[in-house]
Amino acid sequence: MSGYTENGKKYCKPRNKVTYCEATQLMYSIMKTYYKQDVTNETITKWKPIMDAYKIPSWAYNAVAYALDKGILVTNDLTKFMKGNTQQNANREDVGVIFGKALGKVYTVDMDAKLTFKDAGSISKASVPYLDLLYDKNIMVGDDYNNFNPKVNINRSEMAVLSVKTYKLLTGSGSTGSTGGTTTKPETPSNGSVTGTIVNVSVLENGDLFCSVKTNTGTGLNLFGKKGTAKAYYDGKEIDFSEIGTGDSVSLSYANGDIKTITVTKSVNGIGSKQTFDLVDMTSNKITVKDGSKEKTYTMADDVKVYLDDKSTTPSRIYSALDNGDDFSVTIYLNADDKVTKLYATTKNDNPKSGLLTDLDDDELTIKVNGKSYDYDVDSDVDVKDELTDYSFSDLKKHYDDTDFYVTLTTNSKKCGYKNHC
Repeated sequence: MSGYTENGKKYCKPRNKVTYCEATQLMYSIMKTYYKQDVTNETITKWKPIMDAYKIPSWAYNAVAYALDKGILVTNDLTKFMKGNTQQNANREDVGVIFGKALGKVYTVDMDAKLTFKDAGSISKASVPYLDLLYDKNIMVGDDYNNFNPKVNINRSEMAVLSVKTYKLLTGSGSTGSTGGTTTKPETPSNGSVTGTIVNVSVLENGDLFCSVKTNTGTGLNLFGKKGTAKAYYDGKEIDFSEIGTGDSVSLSYANGDIKTITVTKSVNGIGSKQTFDLVDMTSNKITVKDGSKEKTYTMADDVKVYLDDKSTTPSRIYSALDNGDDFSVTIYLNADDKVTKLYATTKNDNPKSGLLTDLDDDELTIKVNGKSYDYDVDSDVDVKDELTDYSFSDLKKHYDDTDFYVTLTTNSKKCGYKNHC
């Protein structure tokens, strides 16, 4: 928080209000220091069309993209950030939720928590678990009259206290919880072995594993596992890092702060086999594949994760592409109930219909998929559909140069006789 320079003098202006973008930036500054990793360019690119649609200023791209990618923010939250091109001031409840969700990646969140503030009835039910976490960690505890004041705009002085307390909690300078006991800080010890429960887990962009474990002795532990060095196991077999989930019981050994081995002893969602097939058909909850000369149908789990050419997507996008004539091979992960928990679809045909728009004029467009470019003729009455904006074809032509648009094409070979015509 660098303050203000006016007439050669520096001012703090502690009563000035803080915007949503500024609050998110402060949260991100703390978390990237804690994890020792900046948000990647790929993540920023992925979320840039969304941020542009909500007019997020470019200086806040890194922080907002990080928050969206980690689930700290959802796209609907961005409706509060801007009014036209003007940043909007943030209230205490919303800022508390942003910081609470960030800390919820490290500490356990009590989803059944109750708040004892006098004005607790004015706080959204969905916000309660995250504000309870901040209260428990002595970060946001309300005023002298036991009011939280959820709808009051947060000011720079309050924001500074919130930020410093959060930073100190994560870096282990001995913050004290509201009940008088010392807050347990996740540690990164040098060597040892422990058993416990996964509180938070993620596979980083470089393939390394990060996990936060609540040990059976009640302490917290943060560790990294290096791709190609650390090994993960379940039921005597080696598994991918991505198969480890929140809530899993684990035993692990580590040296110099890095995981040597991590063994899942009990899996919440189940860890099963990984198989690859040709995709035959797909609905919102079923998938049919070709296994040799036979077809098999699997049910997808409620929280199934779906990827298309290594980018996160939805089942509807894949079965729309199937209807459009695309062919796919799929790698599926099955849990103990033979339900699909993860699905990776890879485009097989020579003319993929989804990719990054790299060139566009009235008669032709080009998309890029896995480093290759594909050209398509464009119908004179082509339609443009977008979930967030009311872009027309002319708008798309104006903005594609300075905005990354990932598009899905619908081709109509019957109408014009061309193989690649959309």
